[in-house]
Amino acid sequence: MKLENNYHSLTNSVFDNVILILKSMLVGVCAGGIAVLYRLVLGKGESFAFSLYDFVSGNLLWILLLIPVFGIVAYLIGKMVDYNPMISGSGIPQIEGILKGYFLKRKSWFSTLVCKFAGGAMGIAGGLSLGREGPSIQLGANVGEAIGNRLGNGRLEKKILIAGGASAGLAAAFNAP
Repeated sequence: MKLENNYHSLTNSVFDNVILILKSMLVGVCAGGIAVLYRLVLGKGESFAFSLYDFVSGNLLWILLLIPVFGIVAYLIGKMVDYNPMISGSGIPQIEGILKGYFLKRKSWFSTLVCKFAGGAMGIAGGLSLGREGPSIQLGANVGEAIGNRLGNGRLEKKILIAGGASAGLAAAFNAP
């Protein structure tokens, strides 16, 4: 019997459907949790940036100290992008490429998750204007990839879990149910 790589072969019984739903729920909860944590960290970073700029506007000599600090932060973010190019931009095209089978030689999902999270947090704390939705989608997809690598049965199920993680990240970014 030849096993086909399509959705019907993946869900050929009620038991298989239930297992896929349970895996998807796990991905949704974990990806949503990471996206919510990212959103909270970015909120704190944004508050920090606003209070820092309020402080500096009253103490102009502190600008001389902040310029090299922001330069170091920019250098670190640049080094992270050099180390893992998958974290540049919103992350949505990268996830689309992964689902289509591109980017076979890339850093691990864990490296992408950590670098994207840390880079976004450092960037917004420095006052950069960053979106939350694209990175939340990529973070959620990374969680889906992690769970798919561990629990997924085949390439198609891994793709389904990655897409589910991306969807959970998007929902969490917009505070949607």
